[in-house]
Amino acid sequence: AILNVRETAIRLGELLERDPQFTGTEADDAWLGNASLALSRLGTPSTSLETMLNWTAHWVKNDGRSLGKPTHFEVRDGKF
Repeated sequence: AILNVRETAIRLGELLERDPQFTGTEADDAWLGNASLALSRLGTPSTSLETMLNWTAHWVKNDGRSLGKPTHFEVRDGKF
């Protein structure tokens, strides 16, 4: 499955009852990660994206610990 960062952020915002704030402009192309080798060796993950987003929202709502590290979602040169 190809996951769209904007759509995923919007869904997480819905779970947190907040509107995500986006800055900058999305590019016309995208970097895609190919997990087919991992999937062939490990199988399909047993935890769905929706479950992970629910867990994340619960963590944030309950003041879970954050390391305060940047996400680097905006990086396009592969250097994080």
